[in-house]
Amino acid sequence: MNLSKRLKIELFIALFVFTGSLISLIVLVVIGHESYARHLAFPVAGSVLYITKRFSSYVPMFTKRYKDRIYEAYHEELKYAEFSVETEKMILKGLFYLDLEKPYKAIKKLEKAFAKCYNDKQKSMSVFFKGVCYKELKLYHKAIAEYEKALSFHGDYYKIYRALGWVYKELKETPKAKECMKKALELNVGDAIGYNNMAHEYLLQENYEEAIKYAQKAAQLKPALYEPHSIMILCYAHLRDLEKVKQHYDQLIVKGEPDISVIKEMVTKILYDLDPEEIFEEQPSQPSEI
Repeated sequence: MNLSKRLKIELFIALFVFTGSLISLIVLVVIGHESYARHLAFPVAGSVLYITKRFSSYVPMFTKRYKDRIYEAYHEELKYAEFSVETEKMILKGLFYLDLEKPYKAIKKLEKAFAKCYNDKQKSMSVFFKGVCYKELKLYHKAIAEYEKALSFHGDYYKIYRALGWVYKELKETPKAKECMKKALELNVGDAIGYNNMAHEYLLQENYEEAIKYAQKAAQLKPALYEPHSIMILCYAHLRDLEKVKQHYDQLIVKGEPDISVIKEMVTKILYDLDPEEIFEEQPSQPSEI
């Protein structure tokens, strides 16, 4: 439950009123003053209603809408594993805690789910989700151990190799990162995120031509992605191809890239000898026909 300081104070006051009123009500009933106790029923009921109404949106575990959102985010993995209804429910609870940025609680739920898995594919996915938790904790070596364990159960799911490649990239183990990323693409040639990850890896290695090639493929497979265009902007800036920089910068504007100012600043530093207005000048609009 992620609450602001003000909401925490509100919750504390509401719980204080509820607890105090309830205790007082019970005491009055016990000592035989029922008539006085009736007056305390209103603050007890009122505080319960207030807490329920004010904070129910912060306890999404019990809402179908939240469960559907979690399921949508991980539907491919869940479908791949073919969990039983009971096991899937436990997996979803683990992913719920992961989404709430409580990975240790998520890990406990996933470990319980693992005990319910009855085939290697299910065990593989359960362990894979544990690896994701460790990745969020930045415990990368533990994440690698879980991903490799997942592969030992069932080694042909591309997302495990993709996740493993990402972790190796964070550890700056470039050869292993590229090997895993390429393996992921062999298993799923239509994975736009995989091509984007490879593009980013080649960008870091200053191999701009290869980075552009993979970024173009990612953009082709999933036009809604803005990351490939960010990568291509930086590559073309290093190659001093201003026309292509402007072309992909316009694409970022159209796609609503949230960090467009950061990309603009990075390009300005790369092309430090040029006026920013010259780099990002807007194309004159064509006069409309009458």
